[in-house]
Amino acid sequence: MTIKIEVERLQLEKEDDIVGPAHSLRAANFRNEVIYVVVGDPLTNRVFYMKKFKTADKIFKDDTGKFMTGKAMPPAFLGVGDYHWEAHIKSDCYRGLDLIIPIKFKILPEIQREIYVHPDDANLEAQTSWIHQLAGATAVESESEEEMPVIEEDPELEIEDENEEEEDLID
Repeated sequence: MTIKIEVERLQLEKEDDIVGPAHSLRAANFRNEVIYVVVGDPLTNRVFYMKKFKTADKIFKDDTGKFMTGKAMPPAFLGVGDYHWEAHIKSDCYRGLDLIIPIKFKILPEIQREIYVHPDDANLEAQTSWIHQLAGATAVESESEEEMPVIEEDPELEIEDENEEEEDLID
């Protein structure tokens, strides 16, 4: 499950129009408006998405699709059933301009799908490709090397060789 948010300011006429700073009698300086978008379940009081937008553009959006967990939420997290969430869009500068948009969706049970394999495709797996045939030719050679017996050297011979070297050094 992913979420995509797109908010459009209807008071602006053109795409490239921007909103000016907010001003009121209570604020001494001009202030840029900040929009908060909160998506949650009002029945369980759980917030699933919250983002702060500091933009003066006509259209602003969030295409990341991430919930508050930082990634896409699996439907199994919620379970099968009907859900009624709300999206709250709130301004920090203007009172009474808040929007509450209901979001209704349904999560269906997972469908068990049967994978059909055509008989011709099943036979393809039994055949070897030309790469495997080449590798098989080298594998036969390597098997013949593995079958050769390993000759172990007698440890007494090594000791005699060392003694002979010592005798040569002494002479």
